Amino acid sequence: MSLFGFVVPFFSDEKYLEQMLKSIAAQNTDQWVSVVVDDSGRPNEAELTVRSMGNPKISYLRNEHNLGLGKCWNVGLEYLSTNFDPSIVAVVHADDVLEATFVEASQKAHSDNPNAIAVHTSVTVVDEDNKKRFSFPDFIKFHVAPYKHSRSISTSGDSGLASVLRGNFVFCPTVSFKSKFISLPLFNPQWNMAVDLELISRLLLDGQTIVGIPDFVYRYRRHRNNLTSQLTDTTARFVEEIAFYKQVSVECNEKGFQKSALVASRLTMVRLHILYRVFQKLIRFDLQSMLKLLAVLRTTRQ
Repeated sequence: MSLFGFVVPFFSDEKYLEQMLKSIAAQNTDQWVSVVVDDSGRPNEAELTVRSMGNPKISYLRNEHNLGLGKCWNVGLEYLSTNFDPSIVAVVHADDVLEATFVEASQKAHSDNPNAIAVHTSVTVVDEDNKKRFSFPDFIKFHVAPYKHSRSISTSGDSGLASVLRGNFVFCPTVSFKSKFISLPLFNPQWNMAVDLELISRLLLDGQTIVGIPDFVYRYRRHRNNLTSQLTDTTARFVEEIAFYKQVSVECNEKGFQKSALVASRLTMVRLHILYRVFQKLIRFDLQSMLKLLAVLRTTRQ
């Protein structure tokens, strides 16, 4: 069985970190190793949380200064590669939770698809208390996913990239990579919110194949304190996504990915998400935030 390597970047909230580590330790296979990379840039109890697990398969690293998403993820991957050389690697969120069959399902999908560079799974969206919750953006992703979570799908080429850019249905923390097919550093530190989508797009533009499986083996937590929520509230998320889609549209044209270039240039999902947030702010009478969102929306036409 292939050794599975987990990178767990930590930014805040030791309570959630403990839940993630317990879910890793509870996998129904012991063919895994993990490293927690503390990128909080502040005093905390993350190291104590790791040590309290009493599991030698879970390591701890602390960055002297906050490096940001891409660099932090790369640090963890370099550590795993140097010290354990796992066949499969993944970067999971410290505030999420794995089902006990996550490693097993991912390993099987990699074995069944030897030429695929990456595998991603389906997710159950949960709240702070680990209970299923409704999320409108995730609801849309679920329904635009080409496989409707009923069968596996192989995503590649222009059509595959166009479908990803149209719906962004790949949940980055569920993605695992075959180590032999990737080059380190893997993630582009230029991006924050778009770091995962940029990587998926880059791999597909390079002719790689990514496989999605319908197994709901990952619990994706939505809560107010995570980085996604913070960047969405400040509109920084949308500013970056707009810049990314405009850049990838140019890259797609250069590669001859005409469908993907057209989808990227339309910015449909970004516009819909902004409009959804505008409606939220309107019904809460938060006019200042609404006007900021509308100003960002206007940039999608430039």
